[in-house]
Amino acid sequence: MIGVFRYDVGTLGDLQRTPQGGFRIPAFPTRVGVFPYRMADGTTRREYRPPEEVLDPASLATLAHAPVTDLHPEQDGVRVPVTPDNYKELALGHVAENVRAEGDHVACDVLAQDAGLIQKIDQGLRKECSSGYTCQIDPTSGTTPQGEVFDVIQRHIRYNHLALGPEGWGRAGGTVALRLDSGDGIQDPQKDEHVEKETIDGKEYIVGSAEWRAAKNAVLARITAERDAAQGRADAAEQGLARAKAAVPDPKVFQTAVTRRVALITDCRRVASAARVTFDEAKAAVADDQNLILEAIMLLDPTFKAEGKSPEYLAGYFASLVKGLGAGEAAEGLDAKNATQTTGTPPGPMPPPGTQKTDAAQGSIFSARQGNPITKTDAAEQEPDPEKARQEMLTRNRNAWKPSQKTN
Repeated sequence: MIGVFRYDVGTLGDLQRTPQGGFRIPAFPTRVGVFPYRMADGTTRREYRPPEEVLDPASLATLAHAPVTDLHPEQDGVRVPVTPDNYKELALGHVAENVRAEGDHVACDVLAQDAGLIQKIDQGLRKECSSGYTCQIDPTSGTTPQGEVFDVIQRHIRYNHLALGPEGWGRAGGTVALRLDSGDGIQDPQKDEHVEKETIDGKEYIVGSAEWRAAKNAVLARITAERDAAQGRADAAEQGLARAKAAVPDPKVFQTAVTRRVALITDCRRVASAARVTFDEAKAAVADDQNLILEAIMLLDPTFKAEGKSPEYLAGYFASLVKGLGAGEAAEGLDAKNATQTTGTPPGPMPPPGTQKTDAAQGSIFSARQGNPITKTDAAEQEPDPEKARQEMLTRNRNAWKPSQKTN
């Protein structure tokens, strides 16, 4: 195993004044877990600090009474450990002896006793702590019980000092460790060029800081809201398209309905011609199929009782009357089987005559022929008696309605 020097970043808690005018600050200088360390060649290596090493009583004992420094000590731009030779110059306080394990974290109290360091803490310029320590590198790789992958393991951890630094010292909110040793030198992380930053909405943040996390959460909330709004619009458009498609009739069904309507109008014209009355095309155009059928039946058979008759019955009766006119078979689609499809009215008993809903201003679709009244002249030129013709037509229609007699 290889011995190296490490610097891990932790957090400081609420400070308290000491009787001597200094600060006593609860701190979590390090924890169990996998820490990414930046190598000299720019690559990153994940080093695992297992519980049995981080929380080892022998390791924790080395942190008690360790000197507290303002940032990590350097000499000629290179970080150095605290030694008896530089202790008087670098030590601005010390770690209390209550070093302990709290869950996966190392906990302790930090005592800051130097006036300059106290002022920086009071001004908010020092908010995080970073422990400097030595350890042995075990090249074993693997995965932690929590599923984190690591490349090597840190063992035999021994602390040298605890440095205080600004907020955002760690690259992941004070939980990511920084490293420095003779072979993998890294510049002081407080220098901008070596602190990972991210620009969010035009503002630059230190990755891992509380402000960075708040900005990321705000962006996430905005993106989520925009996504939900877009999804809502898409769903509404899809529903609208579905309704539009449902409103468009099937071409075959539409064509069948048109064909039956044309056949009905044609049969009504034949009825009007046979009865020698006027067929009002304009009124027929706005009348529904049921009214057309009922008026035609009443014209051909004034004694017909429509009350209680179903649409299918009326359609069948009308088809038989039209057939009895002798001008060809009734139009296809007006038989009882297709009555509902033809008229668009659901089956059910027919209301009494005169209660059918029609255009109030429409009046009868069939009306007396306009013009000079018929006058009797020479017997050879005399027009047929309308009443006699109607009675003959009615008798013929009723006979057509009777079931045919089968003979052997």
